[in-house]
Amino acid sequence: MVATAVLEKRLTRLEEAYGDSPCERCSGTTIVIDCSDNISVVKNGTRLTPEASLKFHQEELPNGICPLCEGQRHKIVVGWGPHR
Repeated sequence: MVATAVLEKRLTRLEEAYGDSPCERCSGTTIVIDCSDNISVVKNGTRLTPEASLKFHQEELPNGICPLCEGQRHKIVVGWGPHR
Protein backbone atom coordinates (compact mmCIF):
# COMPACT_ATOMS: atom_id res chain seq x y z
CA MET A 1 0.00 0.00 0.00
CA VAL A 2 2.86 2.41 0.63
CA ALA A 3 3.91 2.29 -3.03
CA THR A 4 0.37 3.16 -4.13
CA ALA A 5 0.20 6.16 -1.79
CA VAL A 6 3.57 7.41 -3.05
CA LEU A 7 2.47 7.01 -6.67
CA GLU A 8 -0.78 8.89 -6.02
CA LYS A 9 1.17 11.78 -4.43
CA ARG A 10 3.49 11.91 -7.42
CA LEU A 11 0.57 11.97 -9.86
CA THR A 12 -1.04 14.79 -7.89
CA ARG A 13 2.18 16.82 -8.04
CA LEU A 14 2.46 16.19 -11.78
CA GLU A 15 -1.12 17.29 -12.37
CA GLU A 16 -0.49 20.48 -10.40
CA ALA A 17 2.76 21.16 -12.29
CA TYR A 18 1.07 20.92 -15.69
CA GLY A 19 -1.87 23.08 -14.68
CA ASP A 20 -5.45 22.50 -15.62
CA SER A 21 -7.08 22.74 -19.01
CA PRO A 22 -10.03 25.04 -19.75
CA CYS A 23 -11.45 22.21 -21.91
CA GLU A 24 -14.48 20.54 -20.30
CA ARG A 25 -13.32 17.12 -21.48
CA CYS A 26 -9.65 17.45 -20.51
CA SER A 27 -10.10 19.33 -17.25
CA GLY A 28 -9.45 17.18 -14.20
CA THR A 29 -8.72 13.97 -16.13
CA THR A 30 -5.91 11.50 -15.73
CA ILE A 31 -5.48 8.43 -17.92
CA VAL A 32 -3.45 5.61 -16.39
CA ILE A 33 -2.29 2.67 -18.49
CA ASP A 34 -0.75 -0.05 -16.37
CA CYS A 35 1.94 -2.55 -17.35
CA SER A 36 -0.79 -4.96 -18.55
CA ASP A 37 -2.28 -2.24 -20.82
CA ASN A 38 -5.39 -1.86 -18.64
CA ILE A 39 -6.77 1.66 -19.05
CA SER A 40 -8.22 3.65 -16.19
CA VAL A 41 -9.53 7.20 -16.41
CA VAL A 42 -10.16 9.41 -13.39
CA LYS A 43 -12.29 12.49 -14.03
CA ASN A 44 -12.54 15.03 -11.21
CA GLY A 45 -11.69 12.36 -8.65
CA THR A 46 -14.17 9.79 -9.97
CA ARG A 47 -12.96 6.64 -11.73
CA LEU A 48 -14.82 5.90 -14.96
CA THR A 49 -16.00 2.37 -15.71
CA PRO A 50 -13.57 0.20 -17.68
CA GLU A 51 -15.73 0.56 -20.79
CA ALA A 52 -15.98 4.35 -20.47
CA SER A 53 -12.23 4.58 -19.77
CA LEU A 54 -11.42 2.62 -22.91
CA LYS A 55 -13.75 4.78 -25.03
CA PHE A 56 -12.32 8.00 -23.55
CA HIS A 57 -8.77 6.87 -24.30
CA GLN A 58 -9.59 5.64 -27.83
CA GLU A 59 -11.07 9.03 -28.72
CA GLU A 60 -7.59 10.53 -28.26
CA LEU A 61 -5.71 8.00 -30.37
CA PRO A 62 -3.28 7.86 -32.07
CA ASN A 63 -1.39 10.85 -30.64
CA GLY A 64 -3.15 11.77 -27.39
CA ILE A 65 -5.10 14.63 -28.99
CA CYS A 66 -8.38 15.75 -27.40
CA PRO A 67 -11.23 15.60 -29.95
CA LEU A 68 -12.80 18.77 -28.47
CA CYS A 69 -9.96 21.23 -27.89
CA GLU A 70 -7.26 19.48 -29.96
CA GLY A 71 -4.84 19.85 -27.06
CA GLN A 72 -2.21 17.16 -26.63
CA ARG A 73 -2.19 15.14 -23.41
CA HIS A 74 1.08 15.04 -21.49
CA LYS A 75 2.46 11.51 -21.37
CA ILE A 76 4.43 10.57 -18.29
CA VAL A 77 5.88 7.11 -17.81
CA VAL A 78 6.11 5.97 -14.20
CA GLY A 79 7.73 2.73 -13.22
CA TRP A 80 8.98 0.94 -10.16
CA GLY A 81 10.49 -2.39 -9.36
CA PRO A 82 13.35 -4.28 -10.99
CA HIS A 83 12.21 -3.64 -14.58
CA ARG A 84 12.42 0.17 -14.58
